Amino acid sequence: MKTKKNKIDTEAVKTANLRAFVQEPCTMEQLKASKAYILWEKSIDTPNKLTRAEKDWLAGEFMSNVFNRKQNVIHLGGWELTFPTAKHYLVQDEPGSRTWREYRAFDKTSLREALYGIGKIMDFPDGK
Repeated sequence: MKTKKNKIDTEAVKTANLRAFVQEPCTMEQLKASKAYILWEKSIDTPNKLTRAEKDWLAGEFMSNVFNRKQNVIHLGGWELTFPTAKHYLVQDEPGSRTWREYRAFDKTSLREALYGIGKIMDFPDGK
């Protein structure tokens, strides 16, 4: 997905991270007017330019994903928006607990806003 000048081709990234998951999804014009789509485009084009409120909103949406376990996805109008720039974190269920869960968010602060009563938050190594 890189061009000859070692820059990321954002159109290729957008195409790879947008897919329809129902027979008749809403139109692209309807999709482009939504907050989720606007933030999805912004996160791909300039991931470091998201505001605190935008990061917090996206983390809350990731936590409310009931369709699958990929937690960097927002389902909207029959489309699946994947946010590839969201980071992996391991979160301790509560202080002193032995249970850890994997979550995705843009930073630890937005993850703390989306969850409550949690223990430690650790960066999850992306060892693919």
